[in-house]
Amino acid sequence: MLEYNSDEKLYPQRIVVVGAGAVGWTFAATLGNGLNGLNVEIVVLDCGVNRDQLLPCNSATPAALTFNKMLGVDEKSFISQTKSAYFLATHYKNISGNSDYFMPFSEHGFMMNGIAFSSYALYSHAKGDNTAYDFYSLSALTARLGRFRHPSDNANSLLSTLDYGFQINTNNVAAYWRAYAIGKGVHEISCEIKSVQIDDISGDITSVTIDSLADNKQKYNNLIAADLYIDCTGEQALLIGKSLGVKYDSLESYLPANRQCYTTMPIQHAGAPYTTITPAPSGFIKETTTQTSKQLVYSYHTDFLTDNDAMLFLQNSNNNASAEYHFMPFSVGNRAEFWCKNCIAAGRAAGYLQDFVIDQLHLVQSAALRLVTLFPATKQYEINSKEYNRLTMLEYQHIIDFHQLHYKSIRDLKSPYWEYVNNTVMTHGLAHRLSTFSKRGVLPFYEGETLSPGTWASFLLGANFWPEAYDPIVDAGDVQWITEQLIKMRKMMSDAAQTIPLHHDYLRSFN
Repeated sequence: MLEYNSDEKLYPQRIVVVGAGAVGWTFAATLGNGLNGLNVEIVVLDCGVNRDQLLPCNSATPAALTFNKMLGVDEKSFISQTKSAYFLATHYKNISGNSDYFMPFSEHGFMMNGIAFSSYALYSHAKGDNTAYDFYSLSALTARLGRFRHPSDNANSLLSTLDYGFQINTNNVAAYWRAYAIGKGVHEISCEIKSVQIDDISGDITSVTIDSLADNKQKYNNLIAADLYIDCTGEQALLIGKSLGVKYDSLESYLPANRQCYTTMPIQHAGAPYTTITPAPSGFIKETTTQTSKQLVYSYHTDFLTDNDAMLFLQNSNNNASAEYHFMPFSVGNRAEFWCKNCIAAGRAAGYLQDFVIDQLHLVQSAALRLVTLFPATKQYEINSKEYNRLTMLEYQHIIDFHQLHYKSIRDLKSPYWEYVNNTVMTHGLAHRLSTFSKRGVLPFYEGETLSPGTWASFLLGANFWPEAYDPIVDAGDVQWITEQLIKMRKMMSDAAQTIPLHHDYLRSFN
């Protein structure tokens, strides 16, 4: 058994992250940085098949920039080592009829006369102007042209309005955070999980029994004891689910999919600085491109589509006969508790809400930072865990609302699957948002939101969900002046986008 002093002291003395990969190493890197100086030992059990399985490519919102900065990561180094690409917007194709729009992370237009720009856009549309809403976003226009540059540091420059995330190679990111975590003093043990021991009185996890693979010529049994355990074992949920018995609540009625067919192909240079989401007869197709790879994923439900038909559909979409196709089952849902006893679930052990705009690693980063903020001062975790669970559940509920919006936006596709989707129940949160927006373009903003009201409006207006009315105060303005300002705004953004370099050229120079 590893030497371990269990005497009561301030702070938990040892944290064990069970399961490595991108999820485990991201969590370990965050703890290694955030708890630096507290004399907390962090151990990662790299337990092979007992780890979270993610798609080879993922997309990350601008929150990843904040995350990297908090960990003191140099972006140039991160991009170079992980071969990530940039992510300016999500390209939605045929969500509503033949709609084709880009949803950026930045806001649209500019406030005029103290009135939000969206009010003018709604006013102009009501007067018969059919200009697409994303034409008022420099990020969206730049993405549409396949261009990219970093935002200007000059707050008065139009180029300062650009905002971006990353399109990442998952394995490269896992390796990056592994090196970072080990550099922060995190320990690694390659092993197999044999069993988990639970205290009969407290119900806490006391230790994990492993078969160590650290020495290829010798295996030896060992007990790994800790104060806190982070379960990064994916949907297996070896600790939070199988050992502690925390319920997993299905969300399939809101997000009706349970399987992915995907293919990943090498590319010569970075593709466009956006991901693309397109509805299909039995689900959605998402395309992601990094500097080195292009990935297509068909998310569907097996009650409506066979694996073979999903693969054939992707083959026809991809027009690449040599591509290899893989399948990944998943269960949409979340834990009833994310922190139970002395165990915290991360990644798919905590839940899976599909990868539309908010991907799995975003939730992992958010969870790890939340734990650092709520890190207990003693072994009495009850208050910390309650607040952690409250905030995490809020975050999940808002993301569920936004991701369900993707399903509820499809009005023109006719198939048994979409007929079923149209009859599914809407979450109370989404129903409230849509009812308030439909009346006058107003969107509520809640505690724990991941996406701004501007992002919600961008999706809805891009999908041609125009409200019944607009803010009446706009009627007090001069019609000609408003029209001239909107034309001027569109031209400024179009001209600026044309000056920005192509995405792959910029990456080459940046690297």
